[in-house]
Amino acid sequence: MNRLVSDRWQPLAALILLGVTWGYNWVVMKKSLLYMGPFDFNAFRMALGGMVLLFFMRCQGMSVRPKAVPLTILLGLTQTAAGTGLILLALVNGGAGKTSILVYTMPFWILIFAWPVLSEKIRGLNWIPVVTAFAGMVLLLEPWSLKSTLASEILAVIAGMFWALGAIIIKVMQKKPDFDFVSVTAWQFIYGSVPLVMAALLIPQPPVQWTPYLIMALFYNTFLVCAFAFLLWTFIMKRLPAGVAGMGTLAVPVIGISASLIELGERPDTWETLGMMLILAALSLLTALRFRDNRRNAKASVSESIHDSIPSREECNEIMAKYSMRPNIIEHSIQVMRVSLAITDNLKNDATINRDLVIAAALLHDITKTRSLETKERHDASGGVLLREMGFMRIAEIVEQHVIFKNFNPQGRPEEREIIYYADKRVMHDKIVTIEQRIHDLIQRYGTTEEIRNLILNNTSLALAIERKIASHMKVDIHQAIQKIAVS
Repeated sequence: MNRLVSDRWQPLAALILLGVTWGYNWVVMKKSLLYMGPFDFNAFRMALGGMVLLFFMRCQGMSVRPKAVPLTILLGLTQTAAGTGLILLALVNGGAGKTSILVYTMPFWILIFAWPVLSEKIRGLNWIPVVTAFAGMVLLLEPWSLKSTLASEILAVIAGMFWALGAIIIKVMQKKPDFDFVSVTAWQFIYGSVPLVMAALLIPQPPVQWTPYLIMALFYNTFLVCAFAFLLWTFIMKRLPAGVAGMGTLAVPVIGISASLIELGERPDTWETLGMMLILAALSLLTALRFRDNRRNAKASVSESIHDSIPSREECNEIMAKYSMRPNIIEHSIQVMRVSLAITDNLKNDATINRDLVIAAALLHDITKTRSLETKERHDASGGVLLREMGFMRIAEIVEQHVIFKNFNPQGRPEEREIIYYADKRVMHDKIVTIEQRIHDLIQRYGTTEEIRNLILNNTSLALAIERKIASHMKVDIHQAIQKIAVS
């Protein structure tokens, strides 16, 4: 019961902490510019933030090798270099609260840019928040007044546009099965800091005043805003629905506006206040519409499951990317799929196996393994829960039994769940091994108690029994069929 309560409040607490961290940083950045130029400050925090994330990845045993380098460089140029660079320039003369709300027009630019790039058209009620946000932006800018801060406010809007372009790039990258949000974030910081460092070296700026506040501000931005907060966001996206997470981030501009009012004494005029209210209302409406769409999609998935809905190979890749499966876990899952197909494609005609179900179950059997490394949850059980929520009931049943197999029937025809269970026992990491080698590895890694060791040894007997059953229904020797994969 305590674990259940903890699993519920932890992501919500993380969402609150994230909102406070990012929201208050608008004041921190504004005040820091009294002691350090915008290019120096930005180059320092983004470069070091990327290094901190790479150090974290190394400590976690994750690969620090960059992936999808061209797209990651493009992401670094749009979000890190242009996006954050323009934000700091906007804060030189612009107010922290007003800048935060103008930058947070980003979701509306995403809707607009996704139309030509991703062919995602703005439909129906989604036009209401877009038009409302545009009206709020016009009121905030007050172009008719030709005020002195107009240029800074325009820079903030353009920064939001670049952040939106970065979000579009991430959407494209998420379709790749080896997408890793932490790795992409770290390397986009590194790549994007290169032009920032060049600008800091080439553009004259006031001398740095190393005050205690500046040192704390750099620490806050490097370790909390650029490293810890992005790890928090990764945790939140794994544990909460996208709609709930999106609604939580609404706190960022609200906290930014509130903190600037209290700490900096920034008081917007009537037009600016009305503009902020319109943008916040538009953000709330857009998030609510997304939440509604997510719930409808979830219900549609459950409805499809009645007809034995099975995701395609491409859809499985997208699901693996969405839940940030580590590359080594993806490689393991792909190898399990290959072993499963070596069995399925060599079964006698009397066997009735759904090949598409085998492929999907093999690819998704470790769908929550990555997050279980942090939460210590049983990934077979949590994977089943997740897949049921997505509407893939038969896959969920297989995933729930790939660690502890129940109700084995040594008679009758082979079943998909038996093939996945057995194939998983023949793959150690991404190498094909014997059952004995795999069991020895499991005991070495997880056999911390006598009870666990006995459970693993019992699984050995079961795996061998399943092997005998499957082998009796194959047209070729089971070991020869699998060995062809190992040498290919």
